[in-house]
Amino acid sequence: MQREPAAVFCCSSANVATPRPAREQWLVLTLGCNTAVFCLAYRVKGITNLIDMDGIEWRRQKWSTLERAWLYLNERAGCWLGNHLIADHPEIKAHLATRVGDAKITMIPYGADRIDNADSGVLAQYGLQPGGYAMVIARPEPENSILEIGAAFSRKPRGMKLVVLGRYDWLNPPSPPFAKGGNLLCPWRINPPLAKGTCLPPL
Repeated sequence: MQREPAAVFCCSSANVATPRPAREQWLVLTLGCNTAVFCLAYRVKGITNLIDMDGIEWRRQKWSTLERAWLYLNERAGCWLGNHLIADHPEIKAHLATRVGDAKITMIPYGADRIDNADSGVLAQYGLQPGGYAMVIARPEPENSILEIGAAFSRKPRGMKLVVLGRYDWLNPPSPPFAKGGNLLCPWRINPPLAKGTCLPPL
């Protein structure tokens, strides 16, 4: 007899319980460690819990001191309470290895389907040519150094454009690297904007 699958979402973490035969323990995958203190319940019940630790959230400057303290404590709790930890980058694994033994961590990098060809006609409406642009794809967070990347790229002619994806119109007034013209192309400033799901040709 097997139990039905169950999913429980708790704040920023998602706990997905995988059904297994009743005579065996359940296996839980916790996505994110921001509420890891509540994983104590799994430990008490003897349920195996794998935690995808995500990034080092407590270092982000956008959080208040109290919020960063909560995130820090939950990262520690996740390291203690998880039966095994998952990292999505070698540097995250190295960071976690300062908390727990290396054998308790598995690094699983991000992946994506390879794009071998795409419609280059999409580029023409943005004044781009195949092989004539670089691209930044990142969340608009200060820690991702988007402004620094734009400033460095704009210091001298590059013979190509830097396409910055994402919405940065919250920059008010716009930072100099994000002003119209120059070496940067910011699709959200263009009419028509770059449509969601548009696939640009490979570089």
